[in-house]
Amino acid sequence: MNDVQLENGFTRIANEILDNIAKLKLSSTQHSIIYVIWRYTYGFNRKEHIISLSFLAKAIDTDKRNIQRELKRLENRQIIRQTLNGQQRIIAFNKNYNQWDKFNGEITNGELTNGEITNSTDGEITNSTDGEITNQERKKENIKENSTSNLINDLFEELWKLYPNKKGKSTVSKKSKQVIYKIGIDKMTTAINNYKQDLQANTWKQAMNGSTFFNSRYEDYFEINHVSEELETTSIYPEL
Repeated sequence: MNDVQLENGFTRIANEILDNIAKLKLSSTQHSIIYVIWRYTYGFNRKEHIISLSFLAKAIDTDKRNIQRELKRLENRQIIRQTLNGQQRIIAFNKNYNQWDKFNGEITNGELTNGEITNSTDGEITNSTDGEITNQERKKENIKENSTSNLINDLFEELWKLYPNKKGKSTVSKKSKQVIYKIGIDKMTTAINNYKQDLQANTWKQAMNGSTFFNSRYEDYFEINHVSEELETTSIYPEL
């Protein structure tokens, strides 16, 4: 980086302007537009200059629609003036700060929009710009998702404590846990108890791994349909 010196160029701006700009509620994009306007007007000792939307968009690193919208808002508040001369857009900063509309629009989280209430904070995309969701809404969705995930895991842990063969816990898939959560603890508890009864009635059986049971085999035990194979059959005919 080169040594920054006034000799390499500077922009003369009256302190009164800086003091009054600091008091305005402006969005970050509006501030950036004003800086660029100052740079290419006062920075070259001129009151106005031809500045295109494309030039501003590149200088501020945003899209032209955003620039056009914010320019109009600044113009409506009489902070800038712009005129179209054919294909050329001539922009000037209005130094008469007494003419500025300091209360045009709605203030949301420290930023001002033109009559639109948003949930934005600095640097975030709002619902009022191109219909995109805000970072705040994304955070809410993440919190909701994390909360549901915790409930799913808590329910699974309770069911795991009830199951007799605690092997393969780490291989129970996330999708299986979600399905189990939708089934509910009552129905799953019934399936586990039915399976335990089946094991007691058929002592030769070994309990399947927990991973096998919880990855779908529980479906076989929602109802008691496993009759003991060790039960003695009673003949209806007398012995001869």
